[in-house]
Amino acid sequence: MSEPIPASINACCKLWHVNSGEFTRDEDAPHWGAFWEPLNVNLPESARPSCCYGRDIIFYDRTGNKLLVDHVRHYDFMGPHPHLLYVGDAWREVVSGRVEYRDGNWYMRWAVATNTRFALLANKAQSEPTSEEIMSFIRDISCNYDCDDDAHKYGTTCRACEAKALLFALNATESP
Repeated sequence: MSEPIPASINACCKLWHVNSGEFTRDEDAPHWGAFWEPLNVNLPESARPSCCYGRDIIFYDRTGNKLLVDHVRHYDFMGPHPHLLYVGDAWREVVSGRVEYRDGNWYMRWAVATNTRFALLANKAQSEPTSEEIMSFIRDISCNYDCDDDAHKYGTTCRACEAKALLFALNATESP
């Protein structure tokens, strides 16, 4: 009898349906825009943000010597796989992120684009729900992946539930 090989599972992409937050289009580049995620800090524009551990932002005073706020959380749209946001009536892939001060508040500014491979594929499925290739892929995740109890417990992404939500959003609730 052979030894079992450990499972190796990677996400193809993560799909997020944006319920609130501000989206601005880039007037000079029609495929680009920004999703503004408010950060819950009450700090002046002189504060200096520093991103750490991929998920946290630390704020220092303008000298960089005094810690003002430690570990401000934001949505984790970083990682080895694409993150797609449904915002502004289209799927947009998160391309980069940075902390910015505007209108008296601190925000995570996520640069998003509609002309990436995954965004084009998701938007094609949105406009043509019969696109069997993408629908089959989403149905497979929805039906054949187990619900991730830890994801629900710790508030992270459950691929099976995300796929089910996407199918519902695409009005593709028929069984595979």
